[in-house]
Amino acid sequence: FKDLFYDFLIIGSTSFGGFMALISIVEKQLVEKRRIFSSEELLDTISVASILPGPMAVTVVTALGYKLRGMKGAMISMTAILLPTYIFNMVL
Repeated sequence: FKDLFYDFLIIGSTSFGGFMALISIVEKQLVEKRRIFSSEELLDTISVASILPGPMAVTVVTALGYKLRGMKGAMISMTAILLPTYIFNMVL
């Protein structure tokens, strides 16, 4: 769970520009570098996330966390991706 939290925390801290920027960093980190997911799995997750309500980037990250570690993984990945934005807004 630590690695999952750390990966998505770094991605959330360094990706700016909306959905496509975040997904490209997720692809680079989890598909190319760490080889946790295949490109097809990521594209399938993006397709499913596009029909679900809410911000698409957060939905994709939550679905990826769910695929990796179940409900706890979904909660950890969602928290980690939103935490940098939350902290930044609270500081401002």
